[in-house]
Amino acid sequence: MDRRALEAYCDAWFDAWAGNRPDLLASFYAEDCLYVDPARPQGIRGREELRRYFARLLAANPGWEWRRERLDPVEGGFAVTYRARIPLPQGEPLDLKGMDLVLLRGREIVVNEVHFDMALWLHRLGRVPKG
Repeated sequence: MDRRALEAYCDAWFDAWAGNRPDLLASFYAEDCLYVDPARPQGIRGREELRRYFARLLAANPGWEWRRERLDPVEGGFAVTYRARIPLPQGEPLDLKGMDLVLLRGREIVVNEVHFDMALWLHRLGRVPKG
């Protein structure tokens, strides 16, 4: 895909993260995908296991929003920096900045490495002291 197609793909993928639609989100991933995020550093393998993870994650966060800031094509996919707005049970929403590496096979994600600092999020939820 060229840059414009990658940007459109990324934006559609980010849209699927909102609104508690785990089946739609999982449809972006290959059957044999690998997904790694700060909450699952050991990774999740396979679309069906990932769909189950997304079902829990999106149900707990139906109002979050993701916005692409910068996308850089890399061999086999793209790196994207983004801003996320995460409503929290109490207080102001959390604004989070992160970066993902996304590797594609055709139009399916085979590797998705998610990178952001969870410390502020966990602090706002009262789970870890801010440090």
